Amino acid sequence: MKIKSLIFSCFLLLGLANCTGANMGNVIGATPNTNPTKNYGLPLGLSPLVTKGAYLIHSGDIPGQIGFNAEAVSTGTACSRSILNLIAFGDSSLAAAKADGRINKIAAVNYEQFAILEGVYHSFCTVVSGSAGGNATTNAVPTTPILNADPNLTPKKR
Repeated sequence: MKIKSLIFSCFLLLGLANCTGANMGNVIGATPNTNPTKNYGLPLGLSPLVTKGAYLIHSGDIPGQIGFNAEAVSTGTACSRSILNLIAFGDSSLAAAKADGRINKIAAVNYEQFAILEGVYHSFCTVVSGSAGGNATTNAVPTTPILNADPNLTPKKR
């Protein structure tokens, strides 16, 4: 009986450590909302998972930040996944998404979430669109300025 209680307690505590899914510490107001998609960290009554009935299977696209002075020429995606809230792998950072799409200037960021049975399987992807940035002309050859010394300022040989 004690082992069953211990196992049950461990599974309850696992809910306190999920940062991109439903975080129980955040749901009850004990920890700050670190979820990049802020609506998914709301208390249970206001969470889209409850109001849309998505505890069994959930798939959502959430718009994120919008960049400035960049065109959405290419797209990069970076994903992280979690199984049973025990095994997590992947990198869903902005840097990984930028590297995947070879992007220097971000035009927009979107987040994609997919979950089965609230934590049996959870996938979180960051999708970045933007441009490579740099010079407007791609065929321009970088030039080195030529410096000419003033003969009156150079030291004289003796």
